[in-house]
Amino acid sequence: MKYSEINLEKQNYNMSCNTYGIGEHYKSVMALGRVLPTTKAQVKAFINISTPISVLNSKDALAIEKLLNKHQMYGTYKFTKSKNWVRLQNNEDLIVALKNEYLQ
Repeated sequence: MKYSEINLEKQNYNMSCNTYGIGEHYKSVMALGRVLPTTKAQVKAFINISTPISVLNSKDALAIEKLLNKHQMYGTYKFTKSKNWVRLQNNEDLIVALKNEYLQ
C-alpha cells in the first residue's frame, strides 16, 4: 500500500527513525533497524550493515516518504500483525535514495 493509504494513529514518538548526530554511537541501534541515516558516514554504515528499517509509525513513514519523493520514488508499506505499525517493503529504493542524497 502507498503512504496515502496508511491510516495510523498519530503518535508523539518515533518507533524506529531515530536520528543521531556526528560522533554519537549509533551502529548497534542501526543493526536493529531503528536508525534513519542522516550523515554520509551513517549512510555508508547503513548500506554495509544491510539491515532493513524496522517497524514505522506515521511520523517515521512520512520522513521516509519525503526522502523517497525527493528522488521520484514512492514507498510501499505493509501493516504489521497488530495493525499499529507498518513496514517498508521496498528497502532497495530507500538505499538508492540515501545514496543519491548523501553519497553523490
